[in-house]
Parts: sequence; C-alpha cells; structure tokens
Amino acid sequence: MLNPWLSAHIFLIVSYALAIVGVAHMLRHRRSPGSTMAWLVTFILLPLVGTVLYLMFGGRKLRMQKRTPPRIAFESTQTLSEEAAHAFADTLLRYGAAPVAVGNQVTLCKDGAAGYQTLVELIEQARNRICLMTFIFAHDAVGRDILRKLSDKARAGVEVKVLVDGLGSMKTPRRCFRELVKAGGQFAVFQPVVHLPFRTRTNLRNHRKILIADGSRSFAGGMNITCEDLYVEGTQGGWRDVSLALDGPAVQHLEAVFWEDWQFATRDTGGRAWGSESLPQAGSEVVQVLASGPDVPHDPMYSASLAAIYRASRRI
Repeated sequence: MLNPWLSAHIFLIVSYALAIVGVAHMLRHRRSPGSTMAWLVTFILLPLVGTVLYLMFGGRKLRMQKRTPPRIAFESTQTLSEEAAHAFADTLLRYGAAPVAVGNQVTLCKDGAAGYQTLVELIEQARNRICLMTFIFAHDAVGRDILRKLSDKARAGVEVKVLVDGLGSMKTPRRCFRELVKAGGQFAVFQPVVHLPFRTRTNLRNHRKILIADGSRSFAGGMNITCEDLYVEGTQGGWRDVSLALDGPAVQHLEAVFWEDWQFATRDTGGRAWGSESLPQAGSEVVQVLASGPDVPHDPMYSASLAAIYRASRRI
C-alpha cells in the first residue's frame, strides 16, 4: 500500500502534467485575453478540475485533419470577374467562403416586426421544401405560431426540416414538436446538452439562424424564433436585432450551410442534391456567404474584419 504522502505527491504531479498539456493546447487557439487568463488561473489553482472542464468546454473547433478543406462544400454559381469582385473575395474564398454570387436581392429587416412578416411570408409561400435552423425556438406566442404554420405546410405535402440547438432551445419541451413530426415534418437537435462523456464538447453550439424556402428564398441574421426577437407589428420585442431576406443564387450557399449542419446532427446523407438547380437572377446585389463557427477552420470573420480595418482609407 502506497504511503499517503507519496500518493498525494504522485496525484499532484499527474494533475499538473495534464494541466500543462491542456495549457499547451489552449495557447494554440485564438482566444480573448479574458478567456485565456481564466483558463490559466483554473489550470494553476485546480489542475485536475481545470483539465476535466477543458475537455468538456474548452475546444473552439471541431477536430479536423491538417490541410483538409472546409467541411461545407458550396456549389458554383455565376460569379464576378476578378476585376469586379471585392478585394476580399479571394481571401475569403481561401478561408472556405462561398464564391461571390451576382443577381441577388437583399432586403434588410430592421426590426422584429419586419422579421416576423418576412418569415411568415416565406413559410406561407413555400411550395416544395422549408429548411429552418435556429439557436432558440421558444415555446411562446411566436414560437407556437411559427410551428403551427410549419406543421400546416408539412401536412400539405411540403418537405419541412427544423433544426434547433440543444442548449439554446433547452427550455422548449421536445413534445412541442410532435405536431410537426406527426404532420410529416422532420425535427432534429444540434448537440444535445446531455450526451455521452467525451463524445463531443458541450460548448459547441449552433447559433446560425436561417430559413430557406424552395431553395431560392431565404431569411437569415440574428433573430431567433421568440417573442423577444420577432413580434407582430404594433407590439414591441425585448431585443433589437437585424436579419435580412435574400432571393437569388446565393441562397444555394445558405442551403449548403443548412444541409451540412443537418447532416452533422442527424447523420442523414440523403438530399444533398438540394441547391444543384440553376437559380434565375432576382436582383443586382452581390453576395458572398461566409460560414463561421467551430466547423470552419481558423476564424474567417475575425480575419476579414481586421483586414477590412487595415485597408480602410476613408472611414470605418
């Protein structure tokens, strides 16, 4: 039997050895100074606890092989010439962004009332398929209304897929989506909060909010399916957020983002043919879809923002 003092000594050495490995891994990834300092303090004061917490919550990116291409594969669309494209187009393309697409119409939803109206119109006008993913799908007046409209569409023969984040929609009972499933729609959860140990990291969440109707019209931005973000005209929500309606070829790229997240959450490999059809031009706007998150190598939004600031010559 080991001496208690020796056992404690070995335990301390092993704990700090694991903490050193954790610190080395953490320093390889870009983090805010506050986050880095918090993890360092945890590793120093509570090395074993810090290591366990880091295994559960510390990772910012999904594990990928070096030199592998981004997970999201975008279909080619009509693009601008190199002379006409924005200076950052090629840079973003190397980071895994979609090709620059022309012929789009973009309409800004400046408040929750405009966002709600746009979302409802897209759902009601859909004829073939509706793809919706969101961080929060609340069980409130707006959530129940949108879910009821989606269920009606599924009942009418429209293909409906709904993907919600396990943490963001944790307060919404899963039984609320039974009506949608019974009507013929499909429902899935991205990264449930409770899962098998070490199977994934609890903090890898999906904050994307996208609805695609018939592969040609879409709604995207920062508004969740909740009364705090979306509300009927004449009432007031709790948050001031921005979303947009997008029509045209670039919608295919948003649908590619949805499909990859749906496949990751459900392991469903059918339906990737979505987005292969040629879409007519809907306007004159130039759009480049840039997916950012734990499934995308590096930090493209961060790098693009810094590059834009450095290149600015008149205003920021």
